[in-house]
Amino acid sequence: MLLRSTPWIALFLCAISAVPLRGQPAPAKPEGTVTGDVYELGAKFESEAAGIAFQGPGGCREIRRSASDQLVQYVNEEKKWSLTVRRDLLSKPVQLTSRPDAKGKISPGMIESTIEQLKVDVPGVEILRSDFVNVGELEVGMIAARSSVGMETRLTQRALVRATDRLYYNFTFITPASRQGKVEDDPETAKVVELFGKVIDTIRLIDQNRIVEEQNQRLFRTRAVLLNFSEANIRKAIVPEQWWRLIRDGKDIGYSYIVEETANDLPRRGVPARQDARGNGVRVGVRSRTFPEKGVQVDTESWFYISFDRKNEVWSNVGIMIKPDGSKEDFGEFGSADKEIKRVRDAGAGFGEERPDGTVDANQPPMAPREEYTLTATRNTRTLRGQPLERPLPPFYLPQALNHMLGRIVPLNEPKTFLFASWVSEQGEVMKRYIDVEVESYVNIDGKRVRAVPIKDRIGIEGSPTTHYMSPDGRYLGSIAAESKIVILPADKSTIEKLWKDADLRRPGEVKGE
Repeated sequence: MLLRSTPWIALFLCAISAVPLRGQPAPAKPEGTVTGDVYELGAKFESEAAGIAFQGPGGCREIRRSASDQLVQYVNEEKKWSLTVRRDLLSKPVQLTSRPDAKGKISPGMIESTIEQLKVDVPGVEILRSDFVNVGELEVGMIAARSSVGMETRLTQRALVRATDRLYYNFTFITPASRQGKVEDDPETAKVVELFGKVIDTIRLIDQNRIVEEQNQRLFRTRAVLLNFSEANIRKAIVPEQWWRLIRDGKDIGYSYIVEETANDLPRRGVPARQDARGNGVRVGVRSRTFPEKGVQVDTESWFYISFDRKNEVWSNVGIMIKPDGSKEDFGEFGSADKEIKRVRDAGAGFGEERPDGTVDANQPPMAPREEYTLTATRNTRTLRGQPLERPLPPFYLPQALNHMLGRIVPLNEPKTFLFASWVSEQGEVMKRYIDVEVESYVNIDGKRVRAVPIKDRIGIEGSPTTHYMSPDGRYLGSIAAESKIVILPADKSTIEKLWKDADLRRPGEVKGE
């Protein structure tokens, strides 16, 4: 996988070990494991975080996606099979099938809406099945459709598993099919239909009350610790310069140079630089160069700014990848997050508003002030150009500059667990981030036995953890992602220059005006 700069070290590591560079296809090497025989059930999939368990099809590679709505994918390249399982949380309740409401109005259910979307996505699609079945106590909508794409004809089997009217699990099984005639007359098709039925029969939902309670406890501690992220503590945590070594399987594959300083904004191109110790916030700049694969070089520059009151955030990521053939591909992202007080309609209040002179405007709709926290990001990649994303933010969202400084501002004096929300640009989503501050102990880092406070860090409750090590007095000692065998170690300028003769350790460049 290819590296790009990301806030804080866990996301920095994710860019190498978990997700591809924006716009860059994943490596061709196989992922996942193969279990079971073809046409039979394979290994059991179970996720308490996702709230579901089932057995997947045999003879397929299982590829888990713990940090997205797509839970798992099963692939058999030889048979041209693909089964994808998603968890869909709807913005408003939708019943499984169309039913009249109390006023007699009929609204389309999930089955009908899915079929209509299929017809839009695949013109000429032939709907072969549309009904619902009961699997134990579960209601499951079943859809089967045949479509042609070029010279290939595909059978799409879809199961919509209702957990609630706002939560559905979507099983989509795509396999080859005969172009003409009845699909049930084809022996191969009959086998995959039977196999899909076997998978659906194994589905069961998992009680998530334990996870909800744990998250509530984490959020309680997070609300308390956010009070610790004061201007004084953030200023105290600033480290003007840092150098990092990036190592995989014991071999250096890149480096980063980081600057931290007080400021009022990102460094803008054409705007005179101001070194103001009384700046209203802190900004972090990162310049990175990595060699994730033979003949591939990736250079990135990133800036993250956050005001001390955490009401305004802005960031910029730009980079370029040089491929083995000498061709270049650029990518980037610009984003911001703001807290604003807006007047919104208050259904619980009566009409009327008092004027400055004491009279009342009886026609004024009931309004109330409300704080809204919103993130906006524009990504530029090979496949995305200038398409903005907007996401509402929870109160426990952690801005990216503070993501980077987290180990130096979170209390290290006792073991505690927290839950934050972080922007993960590779997914294009704000995602839950679990932080576990553990007991101070002796650990081995870079062949040395040192006293350290481990901090376990993962995106999603079942995400692959990265462990950051902080000295008891708050110095960063390094990070290890055991699953991907990636290590980040602090270094100094001379060490980086010895390892990389043409190391570019300049300050990250100014940001183009937005």
